[in-house]
Amino acid sequence: MSIFYKIELKHEAKEHLYVQLYKAIRKLIESGDILANEKLPPIRTYATQLKVNNITIVNAYKLLEKHDLVYK
Repeated sequence: MSIFYKIELKHEAKEHLYVQLYKAIRKLIESGDILANEKLPPIRTYATQLKVNNITIVNAYKLLEKHDLVYK
């Protein structure tokens, strides 16, 4: 199982789910658990796995890109 699928989001938290996901992926990148040029999971598949809307994944990925942590 990919390290991405070990991320757990807290639906009851005050912080938006996409921000939680952004922070979790950012932490994995900064710790070296996600290597340079490693692909992120497909949006629909990841949304289904995390039990969130596709837009949650899209927004998290956009935030990662905005902070130059990933590229398209």
